[in-house]
Amino acid sequence: MKKLLGDNGVFKIIKKRLLNLVLKDKNIPLDAKALGLQVGTVFGKGDVSQTAGLVWRFFKGKEKELPEFKMLAGFDLSSATLFDAVQIKRIGQLPPREILLAQLLGMLQAPVRSLAYTLSEVAKKK
Repeated sequence: MKKLLGDNGVFKIIKKRLLNLVLKDKNIPLDAKALGLQVGTVFGKGDVSQTAGLVWRFFKGKEKELPEFKMLAGFDLSSATLFDAVQIKRIGQLPPREILLAQLLGMLQAPVRSLAYTLSEVAKKK
């Protein structure tokens, strides 16, 4: 997991009692004791989508090998938003920001490019 996160985050297996103290301090309504066995936590730097992408890619390979290894939830401290496992998976599957911007730019340029091509073909015929 360290190789996966690099400098963007930290993965820790933490005692549930200690995690409950941290969650309570941040007003996060989650009881870690009700989660079952051991709980691993990922503390990420930066945007939620970046950390969710890293975690989702890590879990994607582990789901079949270790069925008891599950993603439970995510929390963004900056916006105080709780995400369930399905939302983290959806966010994690999104392409990086740069690729989304490039796709948007391509979509915005396509009509202009088509118009320019059509006008040049009409000009060639006349």
